[in-house]
Amino acid sequence: MLADVGGTTTQLAIVRGDELALVRTLPIGMQTLVSQVAELRGMSLGEATKLVGQLRSSSPDELQHLVKRQAGQVSVALMGALKFAKAQLQVDDWQPSVIALAGAGAQVHGFAEAIAERAGIATRPFNPFARLTSALPAEAMDRLVALPSPW
Repeated sequence: MLADVGGTTTQLAIVRGDELALVRTLPIGMQTLVSQVAELRGMSLGEATKLVGQLRSSSPDELQHLVKRQAGQVSVALMGALKFAKAQLQVDDWQPSVIALAGAGAQVHGFAEAIAERAGIATRPFNPFARLTSALPAEAMDRLVALPSPW
């Protein structure tokens, strides 16, 4: 199962064996977390986005709670899509062995762990570009990596 949790949506691909069983766009992402952090801390969305990207295990409990709550909501959406796929495929005894988590959600400290806890499925951050090679010079790659991004 691959879940690319972006700002406002989650792209989901469920693979069973060597077959693509389901592809869905779910209307849930990390922007809700950013909005909640902005409201809690009385800051702009831009400042909240930066703060969410800097969260660590030592972050205040109320921020960690918001991460877990958002992960719970995303997990519910993922499990609902999985239940739908099982019904469509008429298989009850199948369960994905892992959720590969990509996108903004994979970058937020504690989010993958909270998804795993809520879904009961091992969850690991996944970077689809990690093993790609490029003919671009290192300086050009560094410049491209430094492009502005909200995540």
